[in-house]
Amino acid sequence: MRFLSVIFFIILFVSCASDAEFSDTTRVYGKIVNPLDDSLLLSRNGETLDTIYLSDTGEFHFKFKQDKESIYFFKHGSERQMLYTKPGDSIAFRLNTLEFDESLSFAASSSVENNFLINSFLLNENNNDLILSYYKIGVNEFIKMTDSLKNIQLQKLKQLKSKHELSPYFLNIAEKSINFEFYDMKERYAFLIQKYFKNKTQELADNNFFGYRENIDFNEEKLFSHIGYLRFLDNYLKNKSIEHCKEEPDSSNCFDVNTYDNLHRRIEIVNHIFEDNLLKERFLKRFIRKEIIHASTEEQITSTLRILDGINLSEEDVNYYHRLAEFQKNFLVGKTISNHYVFNHQFEEIAFHEIANQKPMLIHLWTANSSSLHRRRLAKVRELRNKFPEVEFIGINIDFDNRKLWQRTLTQYKYNKKYEYQVLGRDENRDLYENYLSKVFFISPETGQIEKSTNLLYNDHLESALLAFLNQ
Repeated sequence: MRFLSVIFFIILFVSCASDAEFSDTTRVYGKIVNPLDDSLLLSRNGETLDTIYLSDTGEFHFKFKQDKESIYFFKHGSERQMLYTKPGDSIAFRLNTLEFDESLSFAASSSVENNFLINSFLLNENNNDLILSYYKIGVNEFIKMTDSLKNIQLQKLKQLKSKHELSPYFLNIAEKSINFEFYDMKERYAFLIQKYFKNKTQELADNNFFGYRENIDFNEEKLFSHIGYLRFLDNYLKNKSIEHCKEEPDSSNCFDVNTYDNLHRRIEIVNHIFEDNLLKERFLKRFIRKEIIHASTEEQITSTLRILDGINLSEEDVNYYHRLAEFQKNFLVGKTISNHYVFNHQFEEIAFHEIANQKPMLIHLWTANSSSLHRRRLAKVRELRNKFPEVEFIGINIDFDNRKLWQRTLTQYKYNKKYEYQVLGRDENRDLYENYLSKVFFISPETGQIEKSTNLLYNDHLESALLAFLNQ
């Protein structure tokens, strides 16, 4: 249940009010309960603007110059959310990391706008979860359902407008936010229909299902920091890549969206549809990064690095991708990890050949900086461990800069410490480990070699891949 500390916000509001004279200075105050680390990041359009440090009690306050209304991101741990501000605002918010989005509440300046955005986000998160239940219904029914849900949201915005003085900028952002959230629902639905119910694919065309695409602006500058807009673009690019793949001679692997070929197609689409350099760079950098970590040969890695020559990136970015490319070469199929070292839960250095117990290993990386994700991962690993007792499921935590959090999480969630380790985090590439949170590695018990790597513990084919691994 969402919780708002009324006294806390009243105090903050009084403090904020005295600063109203600073018309171009925006102030943000608040508290994070159960903080995951000691800071909060503020960014806009993909650029980090400031690092805000928390007090010992999780409280924070910061200020920044602002010349116009805008949408920002704030990030804590691996979680992030939007923040709408106007010049001169004094905004207070509070959240509990155990329920990051659900607990988020705003007070003082622009609280009406921010609470509307977070409530819309949560409602659409629930609606998106419904897709897993409703994607089996007919296309026409799905269109009627989503149109009805969207109209309810637009009506709520209309009612909010009648009660509060809202700026044209915010109203424009809010309306587009609603539209893009539901466009995103349609893209997700279309993916599931085309993957699991190919006999219904023609219904998409018959019902002009993708008609909304004709009016899409792929360069909405005001929405560059909007989660719903970016998520829609991501799912649109995924579906367009699949559509292109179906036209190729070998279309058997179109729905594996994290293959090297699929990512390469998305890079080509990004270059074609985005005119704004900032948005284009945002997606290119992400897909290039993913293409490197999903490359299966050194030749593919070299090919990806050539893309950098046609993009105007900073020297720091270029160096990062070259470091990542060299790092990935250590994790290609056939490479051995026997002599790689990690910490055990007592912070003793131990090599993988000492961990191996003459059993095939499945290694997965994780972080405690996202409580919802690591709890889901823990449940999945326990399920797999029960199904495949002949496999060692080894967890490698990457929170080398917050070892107390790792140990606290192991104890709090009753992890089996026998199977839990942490990266050393002492080499120059320690910042690269977070790129591998979505991957799992199959390790041969005889050689310590990587036999296979795949994306996510939740991959549809993971269990069949495990069976094939055991029977080889």
